[in-house]
Amino acid sequence: MRKNVKNIFTVDLEDWFHLPGVEDMISIDEWDNMESRVEQNTTIILELLDKHKIKATFFVLGWIADRYPQLVKTIDSKGHEIGTHGYSHLPIFKLGKQKFDSELKKSISSLKKIINKDILGHRAPFFSIKDESIWAFEILRKNGIIFDSSIFPQVRDLGGIKNPTFTRNNMYKIKTKHGIILEYPMSMYGLINFRIPVCGGGYFRSLPYKFFAYCIRRLNNQGIPCVFYIHPRDIDSEQPVLDLSAYRTLKAYMGLKSARYKLEKLLCDFNFRPMGDNLEVKNV
Repeated sequence: MRKNVKNIFTVDLEDWFHLPGVEDMISIDEWDNMESRVEQNTTIILELLDKHKIKATFFVLGWIADRYPQLVKTIDSKGHEIGTHGYSHLPIFKLGKQKFDSELKKSISSLKKIINKDILGHRAPFFSIKDESIWAFEILRKNGIIFDSSIFPQVRDLGGIKNPTFTRNNMYKIKTKHGIILEYPMSMYGLINFRIPVCGGGYFRSLPYKFFAYCIRRLNNQGIPCVFYIHPRDIDSEQPVLDLSAYRTLKAYMGLKSARYKLEKLLCDFNFRPMGDNLEVKNV
């Protein structure tokens, strides 16, 4: 049964080899030599969204946009929203201010050339706006970004934040000297003394669907929309497998075989909308 609350559906548009922590294994100079699976996997997601009449926000990696402009055009032509996911898929805190600014400009420029629209939304790779990289909001707003979804409101491997100002569980406003940014943090469900991520990706693949859906319903009953994300690789059980540590292998590949079924069930059970489909965004 669909709920009245409209949750938010987002896609981080990147390929199977854009996994966290593999920069030392596969550098950006090698990406063009890797088998690409982003088009076929994104097509499956687009077909599911069409089937259930759902529009989404696609945060597109600039490197992907430069190599697959027709894919970006197709996504835009279907009425989905295009935001930026940066360019080189490095964590913001590793880029530093100057490099982050230049890569943000580069990714926005690539996307605007393809769809001829302003790029208003951003998500950092690995949700990598941490306590020590909050400076990113000033740079984002300076470059025309008015909504962001880069905050993971608890500590994790490559992202996460402790500052209580940013650990809320619903959309809020961040003031910068260039104007307001609307922040859509990753959704968390509080269970006893734990906060469980109910936002997508590996959490969606690994958690039992009934429990994941239960958590979303509990959020919705409080009037809180779930901010859901998925990568094209999350539904691809035939993707190449990298030689990672046991822990990283589990995180990267657990639940791939059932993810497509779970995704379709999610689209049946809940209402979704794009992130920018919000009066507050339109009034910033």
